[in-house]
Amino acid sequence: MILGREMINIQKLRTYVNEDVVDKYATEFKLPRDTAAAHFNQLKYFLRRCSMSDQPQTPTRDIDNIWHTFLLFTSDYAEFCGVFFGKFIHHKPDRKIRNRNIISEGGVYCEGGDSSGSGGSCRGAGGDDD
Repeated sequence: MILGREMINIQKLRTYVNEDVVDKYATEFKLPRDTAAAHFNQLKYFLRRCSMSDQPQTPTRDIDNIWHTFLLFTSDYAEFCGVFFGKFIHHKPDRKIRNRNIISEGGVYCEGGDSSGSGGSCRGAGGDDD
Protein backbone atom coordinates (compact mmCIF):
# COMPACT_ATOMS: atom_id res chain seq x y z
CA MET A 1 0.00 0.00 0.00
CA ILE A 2 1.38 3.39 -1.03
CA LEU A 3 0.81 6.27 1.36
CA GLY A 4 1.51 9.99 1.66
CA ARG A 5 4.99 10.99 0.55
CA GLU A 6 5.47 7.93 -1.66
CA MET A 7 2.26 8.71 -3.56
CA ILE A 8 3.35 12.31 -4.12
CA ASN A 9 6.74 11.07 -5.35
CA ILE A 10 5.08 8.65 -7.79
CA GLN A 11 2.90 11.44 -9.13
CA LYS A 12 5.97 13.65 -9.62
CA LEU A 13 7.80 10.74 -11.27
CA ARG A 14 4.91 10.30 -13.72
CA THR A 15 5.16 13.92 -14.84
CA TYR A 16 8.97 14.21 -14.89
CA VAL A 17 10.47 14.45 -18.35
CA ASN A 18 13.89 15.52 -19.49
CA GLU A 19 13.33 16.96 -22.95
CA ASP A 20 17.07 17.08 -23.73
CA VAL A 21 17.45 13.36 -23.05
CA VAL A 22 14.36 12.42 -25.04
CA ASP A 23 15.37 14.61 -27.99
CA LYS A 24 18.96 13.31 -28.10
CA TYR A 25 17.79 9.70 -27.82
CA ALA A 26 15.17 10.15 -30.57
CA THR A 27 17.77 11.72 -32.87
CA GLU A 28 20.56 9.25 -32.09
CA PHE A 29 18.38 6.16 -32.52
CA LYS A 30 16.25 7.63 -35.33
CA LEU A 31 13.00 7.11 -33.42
CA PRO A 32 9.74 9.05 -33.44
CA ARG A 33 9.69 11.44 -30.49
CA ASP A 34 6.67 9.73 -28.92
CA THR A 35 8.52 6.39 -28.96
CA ALA A 36 11.55 8.02 -27.34
CA ALA A 37 9.30 9.58 -24.69
CA ALA A 38 7.71 6.18 -24.01
CA HIS A 39 11.16 4.63 -23.55
CA PHE A 40 12.05 7.43 -21.12
CA ASN A 41 8.91 6.67 -19.12
CA GLN A 42 9.84 2.98 -19.01
CA LEU A 43 13.32 3.93 -17.81
CA LYS A 44 11.91 5.99 -14.92
CA TYR A 45 9.94 3.03 -13.62
CA PHE A 46 12.81 0.60 -14.19
CA LEU A 47 15.08 2.82 -12.07
CA ARG A 48 12.38 3.07 -9.41
CA ARG A 49 12.18 -0.72 -9.32
CA CYS A 50 16.00 -0.87 -9.01
CA SER A 51 15.95 1.56 -6.11
CA MET A 52 13.40 -0.52 -4.21
CA SER A 53 14.64 -4.04 -4.92
CA ASP A 54 17.34 -6.08 -3.26
CA GLN A 55 17.31 -8.37 -6.32
CA PRO A 56 19.05 -7.63 -9.64
CA GLN A 57 16.86 -6.01 -12.30
CA THR A 58 17.63 -6.44 -16.01
CA PRO A 59 16.63 -3.68 -18.44
CA THR A 60 15.33 -4.23 -21.94
CA ARG A 61 17.57 -3.11 -24.78
CA ASP A 62 15.48 0.06 -25.26
CA ILE A 63 15.65 0.95 -21.57
CA ASP A 64 19.40 0.34 -21.53
CA ASN A 65 19.88 2.54 -24.60
CA ILE A 66 17.96 5.48 -23.19
CA TRP A 67 19.65 4.97 -19.82
CA HIS A 68 23.01 5.44 -21.59
CA THR A 69 21.67 8.66 -23.10
CA PHE A 70 20.43 9.92 -19.72
CA LEU A 71 23.84 9.16 -18.19
CA LEU A 72 25.42 11.60 -20.66
CA PHE A 73 23.51 14.35 -18.87
CA THR A 74 25.36 13.60 -15.64
CA SER A 75 24.07 16.48 -13.52
CA ASP A 76 20.47 15.88 -14.56
CA TYR A 77 20.78 12.14 -13.93
CA ALA A 78 22.38 12.60 -10.50
CA GLU A 79 19.71 15.11 -9.49
CA PHE A 80 16.93 12.84 -10.78
CA CYS A 81 18.24 9.88 -8.75
CA GLY A 82 18.62 12.00 -5.63
CA VAL A 83 15.17 13.55 -5.84
CA PHE A 84 13.21 10.42 -6.69
CA PHE A 85 15.22 7.64 -5.05
CA GLY A 86 17.40 9.31 -2.43
CA LYS A 87 20.50 7.65 -3.90
CA PHE A 88 22.44 7.37 -7.13
CA ILE A 89 21.64 4.30 -9.24
CA HIS A 90 24.90 3.16 -10.87
CA HIS A 91 25.20 1.42 -14.21
CA LYS A 92 28.10 -1.04 -14.33
CA PRO A 93 28.31 -3.53 -17.21
CA ASP A 94 30.09 -6.76 -16.35
CA ARG A 95 33.51 -6.90 -18.02
CA LYS A 96 33.36 -10.71 -17.99
CA ILE A 97 30.63 -10.78 -20.64
CA ARG A 98 32.12 -11.79 -23.96
CA ASN A 99 28.94 -12.86 -25.74
CA ARG A 100 27.62 -9.79 -27.61
CA ASN A 101 24.18 -11.43 -27.88
CA ILE A 102 23.84 -11.33 -24.10
CA ILE A 103 24.81 -7.66 -24.02
CA SER A 104 22.34 -6.78 -26.76
CA GLU A 105 19.60 -8.56 -24.85
CA GLY A 106 20.22 -6.63 -21.63
CA GLY A 107 23.67 -7.61 -20.34
CA VAL A 108 23.45 -5.28 -17.37
CA TYR A 109 21.39 -5.41 -14.27
CA CYS A 110 20.61 -2.95 -11.57
CA GLU A 111 20.86 -3.26 -7.82
CA GLY A 112 19.23 -0.66 -5.64
CA GLY A 113 21.91 -0.32 -2.99
CA ASP A 114 21.04 0.66 0.54
CA SER A 115 19.79 3.63 2.48
CA SER A 116 23.31 4.68 3.50
CA GLY A 117 23.55 6.78 0.35
CA SER A 118 26.05 4.44 -1.27
CA GLY A 119 23.71 4.04 -4.21
CA GLY A 120 22.85 1.02 -6.24
CA SER A 121 24.81 -0.61 -8.97
CA CYS A 122 24.25 -2.36 -12.26
CA ARG A 123 26.35 -5.18 -13.58
CA GLY A 124 26.29 -7.65 -16.42
CA ALA A 125 23.93 -10.55 -16.15
CA GLY A 126 26.24 -13.10 -17.75
CA GLY A 127 26.74 -15.45 -14.83
CA ASP A 128 29.71 -17.74 -14.23
CA ASP A 129 29.50 -19.65 -17.49
CA ASP A 130 30.77 -16.79 -19.70
